[in-house]
Amino acid sequence: IERSTFENCSNLETVVIPNSVQRIEDDAFKNCSNLDSVYLPNSLKMIGEAIFEDCSSLVKTNIPSAMVKIPSEMFKNCTSLEAIEIPASIKEISSNAFRGCSNLKEIELPTGLKEIGGNAFADCVNLKKVKSNGASPAKMSSSSFDKSTTLEGTLIVRKQSVKNYELDKQWCKFLNVSVF
Repeated sequence: IERSTFENCSNLETVVIPNSVQRIEDDAFKNCSNLDSVYLPNSLKMIGEAIFEDCSSLVKTNIPSAMVKIPSEMFKNCTSLEAIEIPASIKEISSNAFRGCSNLKEIELPTGLKEIGGNAFADCVNLKKVKSNGASPAKMSSSSFDKSTTLEGTLIVRKQSVKNYELDKQWCKFLNVSVF
């Protein structure tokens, strides 16, 4: 799917991408304001930046299990998105990936996650539950999470990993920590 192919298609509501598609380039579905459901096949080898940016009605989608990186601005300003499963294969969440997902309530980070980019979860004002499965905290910047998340939300980590998160200069900003 070429760059900006469906950009600004306000009549587009549901998309099921067939397994034959291997690439989705930048801005492919950007600002499809009525798009509420998208299925991404595991056959995808490349996903560009900002493919769903400003898709304000997007409620249901997935991240293919073959992906290792969530591209920049992939879900930026998807204000209706409440939840999304991040597959175990993900090693990096790029900058602004979920920025402005104001209805995102919780997120579970996979064990192998290594890095969370700047502003990845900025302006996610309702994100109140962050579960991190990694024994060691992923590298992140001071702007990776919105201040409301670190001050009011809860970070959930493995009991044996609490110290690792408490000693990290960014993760220690979460005021509420619980264990599993």
